[in-house]
Amino acid sequence: MKALRRFLSGESGQDLVEWALLVAFILIGSAGLMYNTGDTFGKVWNATGNALQGQPLQSQSPQSQSPQTAPPATPPPSDHHEVH
Repeated sequence: MKALRRFLSGESGQDLVEWALLVAFILIGSAGLMYNTGDTFGKVWNATGNALQGQPLQSQSPQSQSPQTAPPATPPPSDHHEVH
Protein backbone atom coordinates (compact mmCIF):
# COMPACT_ATOMS: atom_id res chain seq x y z
CA MET A 1 0.00 0.00 0.00
CA LYS A 2 2.91 2.36 0.76
CA ALA A 3 4.27 1.83 -2.75
CA LEU A 4 0.91 2.84 -4.27
CA ARG A 5 0.74 6.03 -2.18
CA ARG A 6 4.33 6.89 -3.03
CA PHE A 7 3.60 6.27 -6.73
CA LEU A 8 0.46 8.43 -6.76
CA SER A 9 2.04 11.26 -4.77
CA GLY A 10 5.22 11.38 -6.82
CA GLU A 11 5.73 13.06 -10.16
CA SER A 12 5.96 9.74 -11.98
CA GLY A 13 2.25 9.22 -11.35
CA GLN A 14 1.51 12.62 -12.83
CA ASP A 15 3.59 11.80 -15.91
CA LEU A 16 1.72 8.52 -16.34
CA VAL A 17 -1.65 10.31 -16.21
CA GLU A 18 -0.47 12.86 -18.76
CA TRP A 19 0.71 10.13 -21.14
CA ALA A 20 -2.56 8.22 -20.67
CA LEU A 21 -4.56 11.35 -21.53
CA LEU A 22 -2.40 12.01 -24.58
CA VAL A 23 -2.90 8.46 -25.83
CA ALA A 24 -6.65 8.67 -25.16
CA PHE A 25 -6.96 11.90 -27.17
CA ILE A 26 -4.98 10.40 -30.05
CA LEU A 27 -7.19 7.29 -30.05
CA ILE A 28 -10.39 9.36 -30.00
CA GLY A 29 -9.12 11.54 -32.86
CA SER A 30 -8.05 8.50 -34.89
CA ALA A 31 -11.39 6.79 -34.33
CA GLY A 32 -13.24 9.91 -35.50
CA LEU A 33 -11.05 10.20 -38.57
CA MET A 34 -11.54 6.54 -39.49
CA TYR A 35 -15.29 6.77 -38.95
CA ASN A 36 -15.56 9.73 -41.35
CA THR A 37 -13.15 8.48 -44.01
CA GLY A 38 -13.36 4.71 -43.57
CA ASP A 39 -15.48 4.19 -46.69
CA THR A 40 -12.96 6.04 -48.83
CA PHE A 41 -10.06 4.05 -47.40
CA GLY A 42 -11.99 0.84 -48.03
CA LYS A 43 -12.48 1.73 -51.69
CA VAL A 44 -8.78 2.51 -52.09
CA TRP A 45 -7.75 -0.81 -50.50
CA ASN A 46 -10.22 -2.77 -52.63
CA ALA A 47 -9.08 -1.08 -55.84
CA THR A 48 -5.43 -1.72 -54.95
CA GLY A 49 -6.11 -5.37 -54.17
CA ASN A 50 -8.05 -5.84 -57.39
CA ALA A 51 -5.30 -4.19 -59.42
CA LEU A 52 -2.69 -6.46 -57.86
CA GLN A 53 -4.82 -9.49 -58.75
CA GLY A 54 -5.12 -8.31 -62.35
CA GLN A 55 -8.79 -7.35 -62.20
CA PRO A 56 -9.86 -4.16 -64.00
CA LEU A 57 -10.48 -1.06 -61.94
CA GLN A 58 -14.08 0.06 -61.53
CA SER A 59 -14.77 3.75 -61.73
CA GLN A 60 -17.29 5.26 -59.33
CA SER A 61 -18.60 7.83 -61.81
CA PRO A 62 -22.25 7.52 -62.94
CA GLN A 63 -21.19 7.52 -66.59
CA SER A 64 -19.21 4.32 -66.23
CA GLN A 65 -22.24 2.46 -64.86
CA SER A 66 -24.08 2.64 -68.18
CA PRO A 67 -23.53 -0.31 -70.53
CA GLN A 68 -20.86 0.31 -73.11
CA THR A 69 -21.16 -0.90 -76.67
CA ALA A 70 -18.35 -2.74 -78.38
CA PRO A 71 -16.73 -1.17 -81.44
CA PRO A 72 -17.95 -2.51 -84.78
CA ALA A 73 -16.17 -5.64 -85.99
CA THR A 74 -15.76 -4.39 -89.56
CA PRO A 75 -14.99 -0.86 -90.68
CA PRO A 76 -17.86 1.02 -92.31
CA PRO A 77 -17.94 1.00 -96.13
CA SER A 78 -16.15 3.88 -97.77
CA ASP A 79 -17.02 5.82 -100.94
CA HIS A 80 -13.57 5.17 -102.38
CA HIS A 81 -13.18 2.21 -104.71
CA GLU A 82 -10.00 0.27 -104.63
CA VAL A 83 -8.19 -0.29 -107.89
CA HIS A 84 -7.04 -3.86 -108.52
